[in-house]
Amino acid sequence: MQNLGQEPCEVLSTWLPHDKFSSRQKTFDPPLRLLPGESTLLELPVTCHEPPGSMVDNAFLILRLLWLEQPWRAFARHRVVLDDTGIPQHVCQVVSVHRVGFSAHSGAGPFQLE
Repeated sequence: MQNLGQEPCEVLSTWLPHDKFSSRQKTFDPPLRLLPGESTLLELPVTCHEPPGSMVDNAFLILRLLWLEQPWRAFARHRVVLDDTGIPQHVCQVVSVHRVGFSAHSGAGPFQLE
């Protein structure tokens, strides 16, 4: 995850809710703070019982964020392919960022998820 904005942001929690590729909600206490231009690797334990060679579409990573003292949610849609040994390889397909409480606004955050 990289903060592409001009202001710091904080990661409050992560969650992967897909039934075939999931992780419980993880709350960061204290929040994970990213300064402008800073990046971090999010390593999350996941549950995945799919066989090697299979693919999971629409595996969402949901982030609760705090940016400019406002709560935001980022939704990163991934395609996950399990290699021949069963190790998941992910590709981020699309990211949308929404201010909490204003669902008509999309894609307007300085965050990049890969």
